[in-house]
Amino acid sequence: MSHAATTKGLAYFAPKIAWLRQNYPNLRLTLAEVGQALPGKAGTFDQTQELTLGSALWGVDFMLKAMSMGIQFVTHQNLAGAFFNLFQPADWEEIQTTQPPPGIPAGSRPLEDRAVQRTRHPAAVFPLYHACIAVADLIGSNTQADLKVSELALPGQGQGQGQNVNPDLAAYAAWEGNQLKRMVVLNLKPWSATLNKGTDRGKQSIKLQVGKDAKKAKVRRLTAKDGWTAGQGGIEGKVSYGGTVWTTKDQGKGSKAPDAGGEEEVKVDEQGGLTVDVNDSETVVVLLET
Repeated sequence: MSHAATTKGLAYFAPKIAWLRQNYPNLRLTLAEVGQALPGKAGTFDQTQELTLGSALWGVDFMLKAMSMGIQFVTHQNLAGAFFNLFQPADWEEIQTTQPPPGIPAGSRPLEDRAVQRTRHPAAVFPLYHACIAVADLIGSNTQADLKVSELALPGQGQGQGQNVNPDLAAYAAWEGNQLKRMVVLNLKPWSATLNKGTDRGKQSIKLQVGKDAKKAKVRRLTAKDGWTAGQGGIEGKVSYGGTVWTTKDQGKGSKAPDAGGEEEVKVDEQGGLTVDVNDSETVVVLLET
């Protein structure tokens, strides 16, 4: 959940993208096998962070930052039993085993004999899946449009592309031709109902200039009432987008989240501006309407 870390990581590709654009201008660029890498103990991965709203917020920032640099496709790694997945399609069992004595091959004893701990993990839709739906909303459904995604400097937070003074904020805009269509604002400041007990969840009021062509906007939130740690342990249904949650129970169709509001409507003022409140550990997608 660090925009600076995401920007620094993707900066590695910037000169390569520039060279490809100059020499192969029609090439469509893909970042493949993408996934958050959060090391835990002894080289394992930390599922307490990967299966959370925090991973979904990272996903939105990562995908849109990549798009703003000229990447057309991002494919997420999805393995059987991996905690960085978008979803786990079937139940699986994690088996931790003892190490065989020195000089004896691990495969010489049946797995069942060496098992010391067995953990069942049910099929589930993970928070990162919701990030993909939010990004799809920003991209839009017009496949014939000349789409461009750019990073924004929020008003009063510095000059130039991506130069936000507040390190917890990031913003992106989607253009179809010369017309601004959709925007995303991320508030990546960590807040957790479990880790920050007794502390109210903060928020940022963001004023966006959208132009006078737009009259109103729909606002959809990628959020969770428990903050960034929601979803820990692979418990699905804790993270929602636009008031909808996707789980294995609804077979991927989506259902109303019991503890989240639905889509909101915000009016554009006479100067072509609108204001949205973005809670700590939350992303909003703004869909403009003329």
